[in-house]
Amino acid sequence: AMVPTGRLMEEKLLEYEGIYCPVSRDHSGRVRFSRTHAFRQANQSGTPSTVSFKREEGTWCVSGAFGELCVMSGVAHPLDDGFAGEAWEALPVTDFDGEFMARGVA
Repeated sequence: AMVPTGRLMEEKLLEYEGIYCPVSRDHSGRVRFSRTHAFRQANQSGTPSTVSFKREEGTWCVSGAFGELCVMSGVAHPLDDGFAGEAWEALPVTDFDGEFMARGVA
């Protein structure tokens, strides 16, 4: 699993923030995620945080010891919407592995 390196400004991070990976599928075929890495060190253990779809309400929810935060959306995968500006956001993680060159450099 990828984990961030460097120094994080933990005081600006929310309790549910971290890296979530797929662990299973629900009966509708949507993926259920579990947090594999918490960005705040105080949250590395304890109640597991998850992201899952609640079909009855039509919401994607992140839940854990902090409670539950939900976003109205019927998309098949959280990254299909991103939920920007909502209670929480879903963003893809990349390893930034590549060769970066200025334009015109061969």
